[in-house]
Amino acid sequence: MKKVSIYTDGACSGNPGKGGWGAVLVYNGTEKEMSGYEAETTNNRMELTAVIRALSLGEVRFSDLLRVVWKECRVALICGVCLAAANFVKMMVVDCWLLANPTVTPAVAAVVCCTLVGTVACAKLVGASLPILAEKIGFDPAVMASPFISTIVDALSLLIYFRFATWILGVK
Repeated sequence: MKKVSIYTDGACSGNPGKGGWGAVLVYNGTEKEMSGYEAETTNNRMELTAVIRALSLGEVRFSDLLRVVWKECRVALICGVCLAAANFVKMMVVDCWLLANPTVTPAVAAVVCCTLVGTVACAKLVGASLPILAEKIGFDPAVMASPFISTIVDALSLLIYFRFATWILGVK
């Protein structure tokens, strides 16, 4: 059985805005690059497009699910922690001290930052696994793009936020 490594990414300027996606497939030292562009898109859509294009070429299979999810979880943790750290500093320096907003406390900032890490991880996990699972059960992976995944991630993000607010702030 051949082993193909795939590296994917997608991004957009503005959300929604102009965006692009890219994938590099590596097999026995040979690399194949794929990329694309859309004038009006979202970041999640571009991330998914890269994975879906690789799936359409048969380069990612259901047996790769754990490997893909493990890679995406590591990326999500790094991104989420960096975003949370920057956001925490912004909330404490700008909102709390410079603007003297009494409602912004370290506990509130912790809720927002923990939610940010959880949401990024959730989006990566759902976005990486649903297209692969869809293909396994015979659906077109493209069907899992945009609205369906966005709805799932949005709903889960609210649950993540409320869970952290309950734990950290004691809100019931």
